[in-house]
Amino acid sequence: MDEILRVGVVGCAGKMGREVCKTVDAAPDMVLALAIDRERVGESVREFTSPHAPDLKISDKLSESLDNAGEVHAIVDFTHPKFAAHHGMVALKHGVTPIIGTSGLS
Repeated sequence: MDEILRVGVVGCAGKMGREVCKTVDAAPDMVLALAIDRERVGESVREFTSPHAPDLKISDKLSESLDNAGEVHAIVDFTHPKFAAHHGMVALKHGVTPIIGTSGLS
């Protein structure tokens, strides 16, 4: 794959979200394109990834962030079952592939 995959993480400040951010940051063919969480808004994802990660500020506004982030290929959602479907629909409306990792969906 020649193209760099631009990934957003929704629920980035939670346990699994932080791990996804670290994994994306360490991958040679991926870059962290946006970070969404209702906690830690305004903080940098560097605080829980690495000092070499993009200096992305955490936002709590998925749609607005997708509008302003440039090209995003996929979002990985590790939030709450109550919100995951909505986040997936927002991603699809922006032409972004949603990957839902949230547990507890039925």
